[in-house]
Amino acid sequence: MQQRIFPIVLLLVTVSIFSQPKDSPAKKEAPTIQSTPTPAPSNSDHKPANHTETTKSGSPHWYISSEWWLVIIAGLTGFAIWYQAREMSKTTEIIGRQADLMKTQTEILVEYNKATREAANAAIKNAATASESVEFLIAKERMRISVEALPLNIPPPDEVLGHVVDYKITFHGPTLATFVEGFAESEITDSIESPTGNITWGISLPHIIPSGAEPGIRIAPLYRRLTQDEIYALFSGTSFMHFRGFICYKDVFDRKRWNRFNRVWQYSRLSRMDGTRWGYWSNCGRPEDNSETEPN
Repeated sequence: MQQRIFPIVLLLVTVSIFSQPKDSPAKKEAPTIQSTPTPAPSNSDHKPANHTETTKSGSPHWYISSEWWLVIIAGLTGFAIWYQAREMSKTTEIIGRQADLMKTQTEILVEYNKATREAANAAIKNAATASESVEFLIAKERMRISVEALPLNIPPPDEVLGHVVDYKITFHGPTLATFVEGFAESEITDSIESPTGNITWGISLPHIIPSGAEPGIRIAPLYRRLTQDEIYALFSGTSFMHFRGFICYKDVFDRKRWNRFNRVWQYSRLSRMDGTRWGYWSNCGRPEDNSETEPN
């Protein structure tokens, strides 16, 4: 409203200023010198006095006056300023409405993004919960195959053709499994550290292992008979018997699993009441050499 009133007031002030009459300097100064009368013209060139006076004293047309042109220009300028101010006011109002609309749309977009993030987080949680439920079901229903090394039995060399390590394979779980491959072997060394090299003695199991299969006793051969000195070194703790290998199988969910084992037999420094020493199996090698894993 103030932008509209200002050009109108400016126009009125301009009009009032330029419409006031201005006194001519010729009217303010009265003639002080009387001129000598001039002889009257001849009758042929004489014009009526009233006609001459009227011609000299008549005012010029308004469109010739510079004051009126200034008034017109000022009026047009004021109108242009008022019109521009009005259009700017309309433009400002439109921009304000657009800004309000954009603000509203931004708020809606923020709320939508928030709802989308919440929905995505909920979906991730639901997926994780579903995955945990599936994994729990698989862990509960699948078959597991475990390998247990039996206590080491070292008979005298003349009583056996070769020394071996006895071990037991046990099947756990309400569903069947498919045997893929397996190897197990024994070896005696002077170090408690795990030996290196490939294992060549295979494990014999049925291709389809049913649920509730009976455990079986297997042997891991040493490929030779130990000498009496080797047996004494084993009892004295200067030699060590190793048992290592793996079993690969698929559960009912078609997931391939590897059961790896790596054990070493050690005799205790303590003796029984009858003077004999007792021994035990312990894990050897890396942690992954004694674990069940699911390969990628």
